[in-house]
Amino acid sequence: MFDIGARLKELREKKGLSQSELADLSGVERGTISRIENNHLTPSLSTLITLCSSLEVTLSGFFCFDLENISEELEDLLLAVKKLSPEQLSLLAQFIKSMTDSK
Repeated sequence: MFDIGARLKELREKKGLSQSELADLSGVERGTISRIENNHLTPSLSTLITLCSSLEVTLSGFFCFDLENISEELEDLLLAVKKLSPEQLSLLAQFIKSMTDSK
């Protein structure tokens, strides 16, 4: 499951912003940001879009994992998988499942 709070905190800290500074930039209350980061509140779509805009990240970018932190080998594999047809992707998924089920 995707951790919205952890991702928001990660992006905020990457920008070098405190919760108060992000609140000032976005117009979202600091307490709301704190509750989101601590997973006590799920943000509305409009709040999330506002926060993303203030952090200079797209909404889709918010939900994407960081390719900088994966190995070059895995990055190459992901790029190759993107080129597969739907049929090939289905076969690959079946193959991977059979490999992991046999452990």
